[in-house]
Amino acid sequence: MYFEVSRQSNKNFPNIFTIRNFYVSTDLGWTEIEGKHGKIIFKGYAYTDLREFLKHHDPSNLSTPRGSFTAIMEKDNCIHIVHDNSRQYPIFVDKANSIVTNLTKLEEIKYPDVSITIDAITGTVNENYNKIVFEKKHQIDLAGACQIIKDSISNDIKFFAANYKDPIKIIPTGGIDSTLLIALLKYNNVDFEVIDYEYKKWTYFYKQNRKEVDENIPAKMFTKVGHSWGEEPTTLANGWHADQHMLRLYLPFVVFCKMKKLDIEDILEKYRDSYTYPKFLQKTSERRKEYDSISDLNFDELSGYNKIFEIIRASFQPWTFEKTCYWSPYKNLDITKTILHMADDHVVHNTMEATVQKNILSETDPNLLDVITPKKNEFNRSIYEHFTKTLTKY
Repeated sequence: MYFEVSRQSNKNFPNIFTIRNFYVSTDLGWTEIEGKHGKIIFKGYAYTDLREFLKHHDPSNLSTPRGSFTAIMEKDNCIHIVHDNSRQYPIFVDKANSIVTNLTKLEEIKYPDVSITIDAITGTVNENYNKIVFEKKHQIDLAGACQIIKDSISNDIKFFAANYKDPIKIIPTGGIDSTLLIALLKYNNVDFEVIDYEYKKWTYFYKQNRKEVDENIPAKMFTKVGHSWGEEPTTLANGWHADQHMLRLYLPFVVFCKMKKLDIEDILEKYRDSYTYPKFLQKTSERRKEYDSISDLNFDELSGYNKIFEIIRASFQPWTFEKTCYWSPYKNLDITKTILHMADDHVVHNTMEATVQKNILSETDPNLLDVITPKKNEFNRSIYEHFTKTLTKY
């Protein structure tokens, strides 16, 4: 789902559209339609009828549905970059030359709480800030949270499968996120294929832009875990976004502890044998600068929750590439809100032990509990052979 909006077309992209007096250069898979306010060029999915939504949507309204989509929309003299309610990629801006893109790093980077509009007459790039406001108004017990999240993910799985017909493939990693997703796909009677290989089909766009794609996703994740079937429409179901939205990401948890006056070092010591511990131990050194910055701040609940959502939304994962749709039903801020409505000790336990997902798995397919790696992203040969042999049969 790559694009560039500028006064000149970009030959490194395979598709070129026009909107007002600007060019929209894109990778494969974009569609052009006419809407109530003018031309629309879009790509992606939503948990609603995306085409109908966009046809009637006022692009100056920052309220958008869940999913993973981008729409370049015309209204009056402006070009709006419209996206789902939790954009999973950065936008790069060169204001002097009126260039907006999510491929090549430019002078300024705009995170998902910022929406971009271009004045097509003057070329001025304008910004609109849209933050998540969360307030804990009541408490949900662990069982209730598990049921809410299970129902939510299942409903999204059923909606996606009913409305997007490309073949679904998923990779067995042995982690709780992909294992639970395999279980829920089967539980909801969705056809899918478990694959045990990596695949990146060469296309013109990938060949031209491999370096840029690799650099604008943290930790070179596309090279490490990305897949692409090129021009063949395919859905890659994945467990990405679960760490973020299930509140198992290090920095949001640091903010949570700071806000709740909990000692994170004591928690890590208590949970030395937990699922998340090795990953958090790694992050304590990798993210020391961010940790120190957060430690110097004072959070009340409102500012603390705002910071948590700010970090989660800016924790980028690989996004739809060419005609390979990267789909994760964990990409849902309502999941995070449900987690945060639990008691503080349940939030902590879930962060360290993935309690909510393990409870859902025990209900939907308990036979898969023993294939989960004891520690996140850690396994030996026997553990690897066990989870691959078991999951590839699904």
